[in-house]
Amino acid sequence: MQSQRKLPNWLGTWLSLYQDTGLPRTFATWAGISLIASVLQDNVYLREGSSILNPNLFIWFIGPTGVGKSEAARPAIELYEQLPFMELYDGSLTATYLFKHMQNIQQKRAMNNPGITNPRLLIYSDELADALGSG
Repeated sequence: MQSQRKLPNWLGTWLSLYQDTGLPRTFATWAGISLIASVLQDNVYLREGSSILNPNLFIWFIGPTGVGKSEAARPAIELYEQLPFMELYDGSLTATYLFKHMQNIQQKRAMNNPGITNPRLLIYSDELADALGSG
């Protein structure tokens, strides 16, 4: 039995939540796309011979201070936190800490789900360049 869609266009509905906020539509769109990608996980892939190619998604909100980057991301983060299979990191970080944190996720997942070892992580950082450095 096929299930009925609850929303005819999830991303369109998501964007309507931002309609009267004055936030840049681009940020709202990519916040919604990040949620879709989080839910899809490795269930969408491309088989190339004997290899499986999974998409990776790196989304950066870049703009001047006060334009609404954090405000656009906040509702997505609140929904993201409700996904039991995802890991959210919100805090200061260094490249070394990020590497160790992802190793820990990978080891934990490998123990709980043999065969599934790719770490899934959403990093939220107000100033990622400050945290990791630039150059």
